Amino acid sequence: MTIVQIENTPVDIHFEDLSYLVSNGKSGTKKIIKSHNGTFYSGNLTGILGSSGAGKTTLLNILAGYVNQGVLGKIYINNQSRELKTFKKISTFIMQEDLLQPFLTVKEYMMCAINLKMSPNLSESCKESIVISVAETLGLSRCLNTRSEHLSGGQRKRLSIAVELVNDPPIIFLDEPTTGLDDVTAKQCMQLLKSLAQKGKTVICTIHQPSDSLFKLFDQVYFMDSGYCIYNNNVQSLVPFLSSSGFDCPKTYNPADYIIELTQSDPNNVLLLSKQAKSFQYHQKRKIQELPNGPQTGNNRTFRNDRVNFCRQVLILLQRSYLQIFRNKSSLSLMLFHHVLSGVLIGSIFFGIGKNASMVYENFKFGMTVIIYVVYSNAIVPTLTYPLEVKLIKREYFNGWYSLKAYFLALVLAPLVFMFIAVNIFILICYSMTDQPMELNRYILFTIPVILLGMNSNTFGVAIGAMFNPKNGAAITPSTLAPLVILGVYGMGFGRFVHPFMKAVIHVSFFRYGIVAFCSTIFENRHDLVCPEIYCHYKDTELFLKDMGMQGTSYSLQIIALLAFLTLHVCFGYFFLKLKFSSDFMEHVKRIRLKIFSV
Repeated sequence: MTIVQIENTPVDIHFEDLSYLVSNGKSGTKKIIKSHNGTFYSGNLTGILGSSGAGKTTLLNILAGYVNQGVLGKIYINNQSRELKTFKKISTFIMQEDLLQPFLTVKEYMMCAINLKMSPNLSESCKESIVISVAETLGLSRCLNTRSEHLSGGQRKRLSIAVELVNDPPIIFLDEPTTGLDDVTAKQCMQLLKSLAQKGKTVICTIHQPSDSLFKLFDQVYFMDSGYCIYNNNVQSLVPFLSSSGFDCPKTYNPADYIIELTQSDPNNVLLLSKQAKSFQYHQKRKIQELPNGPQTGNNRTFRNDRVNFCRQVLILLQRSYLQIFRNKSSLSLMLFHHVLSGVLIGSIFFGIGKNASMVYENFKFGMTVIIYVVYSNAIVPTLTYPLEVKLIKREYFNGWYSLKAYFLALVLAPLVFMFIAVNIFILICYSMTDQPMELNRYILFTIPVILLGMNSNTFGVAIGAMFNPKNGAAITPSTLAPLVILGVYGMGFGRFVHPFMKAVIHVSFFRYGIVAFCSTIFENRHDLVCPEIYCHYKDTELFLKDMGMQGTSYSLQIIALLAFLTLHVCFGYFFLKLKFSSDFMEHVKRIRLKIFSV
C-alpha cells in the first residue's frame, strides 16, 4: 500500500540577538550564547560545529525549545514569532544518547510510536505501510523483528531516528548523531540525514569535529567558539572566508579542523572571526510560506496526534510495559525466587507460632517482618532503577508521545499484577508455615493491607527515583523509611496511655495503618489460643489488642487510610516527576546550587 505523504510546508527557523545567561555564583550571570543571528532553512542539512564547550548543544537545546529559562532574543518560524506549544507539534529532538525502550522489536517500537503519535482512526494496514516505508528509508528492513538490545550501534542510532519520523515532522534536531559510531557507520548516518533534508525537511545537528567526507555533506555550517558564532555559511565558502580574514587554510587540511585550531590557538581569533561572520551570513533566496496555526495534516497522517485521548495513551503504555516485563525473564525469575526464598526464611523463623498463646508477641513480630519486607523491597527497586529511565522518558515526553499524567498513571498501574502475584506467593508460604488461621476471609484481609503497603512504597520509591540519582536515592529511601517504621510502632504496649501529641504524630506513618490492620485481622474474634504452659497471659487475644492500644479499631478505617496515603504518594510522585521534567525548574535549581556553593 502506498502511504499518502503530507505536502510539507517548508519551515525555516530564524533567530535574532539570541543569548543565554546562566548564574555564575557571586559574580552574577555569565553569557553562554552571545547575541547570535541566523536562519536555518528547510531542505538543508545544517551542522552546528565547534570544539567542546563552544555552546553547540546549548544553542540546539534553545532552538528546539528544550531550554527556555535564561534565554534572551527572538526566534521566528517562517517569519512568525515561535509559539512553543505549536512548534513542538512540528519538530522532534533526538538526543545524543541512543535511549531505546528495551525488550521491544524494531517493528513493535515503531508501532508503539505510531499508536501514540497518530490518529487512532488509522487502519492497521496503513500503520504497517508507515513502518515498512520508514524502515526502508533508514535501512532497518532486515531487523524489524530484532529486539532493540540486540541491535548494533548504527542500527540503534537509526532506530532512535525512526521512531521520531513515523509522523513525518518537518523539523529534526539531533545532538551529536555520530557519537560512538565508527567512520563508515557515521557516514551512513549523515547520508541518511542528508537524504531527509533533500525531501524538504529542516535538519539541524550538532557535531564535534567531522571528517572531511562528513563535512562536505552539510549544506550549511554554523561554527561556534566561546559562545560566539565565528562562521555561518555553506561549506564551499569557508576557505574563502578564512582567506578574507587573513588565514590561509593549507590544501592538505580539513577546513573544519583548521578553523577550530585557529580559535583554540589564539582567543583573539575568535573575536576577529565573529566580527567577520556577521557580514558573511548564509542566505537562501526563496519565498517562505506561512506556517499553519495548527499541526499540518494529510489524508492519513498527522505531525502530532492531539486526538489520542488520555485513556488510550494509558492503555498503549500499559501494553508496552507488560510486554517488556514478560520478556524480562531474568528479572521475573529473580523476583519470584527472592519472594519464595524470603517467604521460606521468614516462615522458618516464626514456624508454627500462629496458634501458640505463649508466642503472641512473636506473632506480632512476624507481622512486622512481613510489612517491613514488602515495604522495603518495593521501595528500593524503583529508587535504584527509575533514574536510569528518566532520560528516555524525558525524550519521549518532550517529543509529544504522551502526556505526563498518562505516563505516570501507567507507571503506577503496570507493576500491580506482578506485585499481586509475587506478594501472594510470599504471603501464602510464610502464612501457612507460621500456622496462622487457615480461613479464606482472614487470609484475604491479611493480604489487602500488605498489597496496599507495597503500592505505597512503590510510588514512594518512584518519587525518590525521579528526584535523585541511584547513589543518593539508595541513601535517602531507607533513611526516610526508618523513622516511619519507628513512628509506626511507637506507643504499642502502652495501652491507651499515649501522649495526645504523639497520637497525632504517629498517624503520619503509613506503616501504622498496615500494622493495625494486620493485628485486627490476626487477633480479633479468635477462639482461645493453645497454651502449652501452665499460664499464658494472652490466651485471649483481645487482651493483647487492649494492651497494644488497638482494641476496637476499625479494619475498614485502616484500609481507607492506606488508600489515602496511596493517593498522597501518587500526587507527590507526579509532582516530583513534573519538576524533574521541567527544564526551567531544573535550571532554577542549578542556579540556587551555584549560589549556595559560592557563599
